[in-house]
Amino acid sequence: MKNYFTVSELCRSDVARKNGIINTPGIKEMHNLEKITIPQMNIIREFLGVPIVVNSGFRCKELNKKVGGVYNSKHLEGLAVDGIPKGLNLRKCWEKLRDSKYASMVDQCILYKKKGFIHFGFSKEIPRQQFFEK
Repeated sequence: MKNYFTVSELCRSDVARKNGIINTPGIKEMHNLEKITIPQMNIIREFLGVPIVVNSGFRCKELNKKVGGVYNSKHLEGLAVDGIPKGLNLRKCWEKLRDSKYASMVDQCILYKKKGFIHFGFSKEIPRQQFFEK
């Protein structure tokens, strides 16, 4: 399977850069990015058949607080990606994943229709397979 995502892409943040925040994952977070999040996102990307533009991946505590993330965000662990599928309607993309066999890989898949992205959350444990809108 092709590798569509990189650690540097999942750690890049305009908010961090503009605010002088160093958004570097630790050993555990790096492991999660490389062994769980990127492989799962590659499968999802392949299944959807369109590129996914990443707006947020790993977030250090300071960055998570700055962007208004929740205190227990999977982004802090390197287990979440917020992205926009290019050329595919957000709702259709979210429904396609929800209704597929790949739904079992996802801990939480949240459709942020007004904000215009999908949150893909993963787990080191058995995924909860939660699909909902905010």
